[in-house]
Amino acid sequence: MYELPYPSPIKSMLLVAVGFALGLGIIMYDANSTVESQEFTSTPQFTVWLFLIGTQMALWILTAIPLWKSLAQFRDYFASNKREILLSSFVFVIPLILYAFVYNPDSPPLAHQRLKVILLTVLGYIIPLLSVIGIWLIQIALRDSFKKSKTDEENIAKFLNLQMYLKRFLAIAGTIIGVATLTTGALRNARLALNPDLNMPPELILIYGAFFSAVLALAYLPAYATLQAKGRLLCESFLPMPSPKSEEWKNWYSKRETLENLLNLNISTKESCRIGAAILAPLTGGFISVFLGS
Repeated sequence: MYELPYPSPIKSMLLVAVGFALGLGIIMYDANSTVESQEFTSTPQFTVWLFLIGTQMALWILTAIPLWKSLAQFRDYFASNKREILLSSFVFVIPLILYAFVYNPDSPPLAHQRLKVILLTVLGYIIPLLSVIGIWLIQIALRDSFKKSKTDEENIAKFLNLQMYLKRFLAIAGTIIGVATLTTGALRNARLALNPDLNMPPELILIYGAFFSAVLALAYLPAYATLQAKGRLLCESFLPMPSPKSEEWKNWYSKRETLENLLNLNISTKESCRIGAAILAPLTGGFISVFLGS
């Protein structure tokens, strides 16, 4: 059975504190070396951006080790589908490549700012990318698992664990990318506060968020559809439908309904909203940052 090894509450708080302090330390390193840098760090908009940077780093450190350990459970699926996953991962990092090597805006007046932003951007891609890879691995596991030699109990347990991982990978990716989009918008607001004539249209932030919402949807929805289809096949395998005219019909229907509820195949409104919120988190973060900066 797969397990996701979360740290204890005390360790979690320590990791959050360390991550938050590390994020602040990276940004504030040598920040008072010039007058322009001092002016930039004195604005309220910079303080908001700095807080979000610390929050980002705290989330990365808090989720990095548990996420890596959980992905290790699927290493066999990764090894047999490495080329497919690596090619798909390239799409995810296109914005990073464009930002680092194509789009070259004027550096903000913070010391070593461009280096700091690129460093944090690269680090910020690692955890969401691993989460998206996890979603792809879940789909592969659903496609290749559930051999006939497995018992019904083992198949049900494996299905529920894969379902749990799918939800958690989506939640991690949506949360971290959503905060990253919000942080990117906060940086824009901080720069505009110092130089209102700077050419940084809000549409760029919205496009950034929309891109990652689309990536999450394209990664999650096929995996979720595979999960639902596999669940229906398991139900049919365990409890094949008898004739509606037979005496077994009523008893079968009750058992089938119980099994479908156990496997969470009948999605509720609450679950639909949760999935939608996670997928739209990057775009929502963009809208919030643009709204706060208007």
